[in-house]
Amino acid sequence: MPNCIAVDLDQNMISLSLEYAVDGSVLIYPTKVNARMAKYLFQTRWQLEQVFFQTMEDFKQSLIRSPLPLLQDDKRLLCLYQAMSSENRSYYHIDSFEDMTQWGMHWFKLMQELREEDVDIRRWGDPENLPELYLQDWQIKSIPRIMAIREHYQELISAKGFSDLIFLTPEQSINPDHTIKRYVFVNQYYFTALEKRIISHLEAQGNDVVILHQGLEYWFDAETLSSSDFDLEQAIKDCRYALRSVNIIRTNTEEEQYLQFLCDQASVLRHRSLPESDPTDIQYVNAPDPGHSRQSRAIIDRGFPQKAQAGLFDPIRFSTLHSFPITQTRLFQTLTTISQILQQLTIAGAATYLPVKAVAGLTADAGLCSLWGITAQERDRIRYLLAKLSDENVLYLDLDATFFAIRDQAYPGTNSSGIDLTPLQDFMTKVSELISVITSSSSLSALIDVLDSDSLPLAVICSPDELAYTDIMDKVHERLANALSIEKMGIVEDWRVIFPGQSALLGSAPSDRGICLTAELMKLLLKIIKSAYISYHTPMTNLPDYNITDIQDSRNLSYDEAVFFNVIEGEYPTRPSPVWLFSENQRSRLGLISWEDVRKRERYYFFRLLLSSRRAFLYTYFDPEKSVEQSSFIGEIIELARHWNGGPSEPGGLGEIELSISYARSDLIRSLFYSRFIDLMKRRPDWINSPLNPNSVCFDQTQAAEWNRKVCTIPYDTRDFGTNHTVSLSYYALAAFIDDPFMWFVEHHCAVSSRQTDSPLQIGRRFFGTILHEYLRTIMQKVVDEYGGKLKDKWQWYNERYLMTTLIALISRPEYNFKLPLNYNRKFINEVILPALISAARKFLHDILPHLPIGLKDQVTIIPEKPHDPDDPFAHKQFISNSDETQGTTVNIVCNADLRIESPEEAVIIDFKTGSFQSKDQLTMYYWYYYVLEDDSPPKVTGMYVNPLTGEKAECEMTNNRRDQLYTKVIDALRDILASGYGTAHTRKLRDRNCQITRADLTTLQGGDDEMDD
Repeated sequence: MPNCIAVDLDQNMISLSLEYAVDGSVLIYPTKVNARMAKYLFQTRWQLEQVFFQTMEDFKQSLIRSPLPLLQDDKRLLCLYQAMSSENRSYYHIDSFEDMTQWGMHWFKLMQELREEDVDIRRWGDPENLPELYLQDWQIKSIPRIMAIREHYQELISAKGFSDLIFLTPEQSINPDHTIKRYVFVNQYYFTALEKRIISHLEAQGNDVVILHQGLEYWFDAETLSSSDFDLEQAIKDCRYALRSVNIIRTNTEEEQYLQFLCDQASVLRHRSLPESDPTDIQYVNAPDPGHSRQSRAIIDRGFPQKAQAGLFDPIRFSTLHSFPITQTRLFQTLTTISQILQQLTIAGAATYLPVKAVAGLTADAGLCSLWGITAQERDRIRYLLAKLSDENVLYLDLDATFFAIRDQAYPGTNSSGIDLTPLQDFMTKVSELISVITSSSSLSALIDVLDSDSLPLAVICSPDELAYTDIMDKVHERLANALSIEKMGIVEDWRVIFPGQSALLGSAPSDRGICLTAELMKLLLKIIKSAYISYHTPMTNLPDYNITDIQDSRNLSYDEAVFFNVIEGEYPTRPSPVWLFSENQRSRLGLISWEDVRKRERYYFFRLLLSSRRAFLYTYFDPEKSVEQSSFIGEIIELARHWNGGPSEPGGLGEIELSISYARSDLIRSLFYSRFIDLMKRRPDWINSPLNPNSVCFDQTQAAEWNRKVCTIPYDTRDFGTNHTVSLSYYALAAFIDDPFMWFVEHHCAVSSRQTDSPLQIGRRFFGTILHEYLRTIMQKVVDEYGGKLKDKWQWYNERYLMTTLIALISRPEYNFKLPLNYNRKFINEVILPALISAARKFLHDILPHLPIGLKDQVTIIPEKPHDPDDPFAHKQFISNSDETQGTTVNIVCNADLRIESPEEAVIIDFKTGSFQSKDQLTMYYWYYYVLEDDSPPKVTGMYVNPLTGEKAECEMTNNRRDQLYTKVIDALRDILASGYGTAHTRKLRDRNCQITRADLTTLQGGDDEMDD
């Protein structure tokens, strides 16, 4: 029987384990972090003894040896994929190697568990031999297939000269080192059947086996090598522990946990920056002591580096332990970008296309920009050009530069912007050259040669910090060598067996998704590299305040202060993972580890870490909409405290442990406001102490007005409108000028707008409306070209054939190769898109036009939309002249109505809308532009919105009153700007539209105005 030693919860397990290290001993830990720390501490003692430090997995592999090389990782999956028959692949819906990855991981995990728990699978060939499992019909059919796949897999790898860990039997392969006399197992909660057999084997050979278990003595059974459940109450009563205080902080959302913690951390610094402030002005609940030992404080949060909130934490004060995944490096992100580009290549005809949003992704890649020597200014210019093309509904660019060649020959409107696309064309040349080199590879070895060639030097792609402070190049070359061995070892002889249907060059049709063999090989290579972890050494001379880790890596560790985030159900304990092949009940009957076993293990390590740390902060939150509630572990602590104190009242403590429960501050956003606008606070210290609504973060009416005046208003400068003091407004600029001067100044006057380059590859409402506008403009232009703009009598000449011919001619223009989604085949366009457009045109021409207020039987003049010309000096017309009232400022307007129909007595202004109708101000602006300012208005002018898709229309007669209202709105807005600056919108709907820029949402009042002015 092994020597089992119980260790109190106030002991440092790593230091204590070294007391059992003697010459010729092995210390086995549950984690690599444990083994690494123990080895470091042992080396500092300068004891010249033969002592080995291993994890349990490494220890088992050192004992259980195979006469043949063992396959691992992706080599196993590749062989398993080849071993599966087409029938079995079809049965399990494995259509490609990518589908195989997830299924294969489950398969190998099950096989490994069966081996670890010493499950006899010889009787599995006939599921009727398993009556105790109560198998379902699908399981009865699946189990023989699983066993057949296992047999074929073993035959395949044996023929290639390999073996697998799942086929090794302990009786034949346990070979301990005879120079080792002591084996120390350090606080492992659960031992598998294989591990128990190894321990028995070591004892039988006369070795000294020591098992250290932290907790009460009766919690661990030395005969069965099994642990009982962690008894929190008994641990507090009968065991020595380090814990002195537990602080439970409840918040409303996940984000508030991190904000609350950071606010508490920064409390001392904030009060120092506020002159003559009273530290009691703002209360910080349960703030951890910033002056405590920085070497033993930790944040426990699984997956923290991947969370968006990680960006809020200063890496100098908060550091992850030892290593981080390669997926967070610039090198891996660049390789991922290249892989995504290869997958998005699409062949149509003789051209190869790349989506604009994919090109935008390339510009965002720092590694490629560094490789190609593209500066930040050049990159910003390229993004600007891509955004402009997206605004023109351009979805694709081609690798042969055909787009740029036909740019100047495009139909009017596409090249009228006068934008120089040379920087984008040069960038696409570099992209095309890179893709050409990469797609010439038809094997992993060829692809790896490209990845470290002059075309794509990995060292140049890495960031300077990655090269200076990490071992990234060593890890990458190690993984590349591993990938290279797949071919050299004969694991795969022909990649077309793994990726059938893919040529060595690009895919031949959109139905193949444009994915080439190289793209599949690139995905496989990324998968091989993805699991690497990068070690780093920091140039910082000071230790971080907190180390960031998780509960798994904190096994057997203890801290002076442990901060747990996301202490909710599903995290503590983790939610059950989906079962594969067997249910939880069946797994228990087989002797496999079940979720209940996992829960007990997680519970043990959670409470062990809690009681072995001096102070603990447990952050939790409750979100009923997402079915999130606090962890049952917290509930257990609270219930035990209430029971301990003899009643249902609020818990006060547990023995010597002080327990407090608090709620996050309701003024977190105000705190952030304070840190951002510290100077403003110094001028107005009374703002700090003003009470806020506890139910929402909002100011009262006076504070909101002050906020708008001080913070959310851009001051007016006499230089804003140039030396000639002129403002030029299109309709959408005019609407913003009136309703939201702040956003007008940002988006229209300064031309700072969001750049949309991620348009979906589909014919959406916006693009459909653009085609429809162009279609109707083309039809109306025929009147001008053939009839001099004059039309009388009936409109029957617009027959079905003409409408179809005109539309086909429109979408057959070369530029539409870059605008129509290539994932749509021509049959779909012909059967769905074209009829919808023709129906809309017919509805307008035959159902709407004949019923306009103007009489179409009389001769009328048709004036369609004109191509936009930014260099036309006569396009802008003076709307408001300079005067003392406008402080010498002139307001010009520019318009381009979709369609005008005129006769000597009447005029109709038509604006096509495929969405909802906007304010009538747009029609009034057309009236001003075409008739009032020209002093050539017919007796009657009617403005009309028309939706050709639905046939809906809305009209209004242009009157002097409507005309004067628009003038008054503009001049009042101008006066406000000149007097007070560019303020935010006055209605909640407009404030919400751009609140991420204006932050005007912070001034929103309960029950505020929700309506827009007409």
